[in-house]
Amino acid sequence: MSGAGAAAMLGNIPLALADALSDIIKSGVVRIAVPQDFPPFGSVGTDMQPQGYDIDMSALVAAKLG
Repeated sequence: MSGAGAAAMLGNIPLALADALSDIIKSGVVRIAVPQDFPPFGSVGTDMQPQGYDIDMSALVAAKLG
């Protein structure tokens, strides 16, 4: 791929991201994938609930988005 072709493709990224963000805000739901087999980033606790750094960060992102 030429540099111009790559630049043309990358030019659409901000538009796509804006659409995704508006869709998330409109639906009121954000979906964030977190591996459950990689402690301390993601694992399953004894109560069978997800836990870890990625879970905590996902909760912060969701809270900031409203």
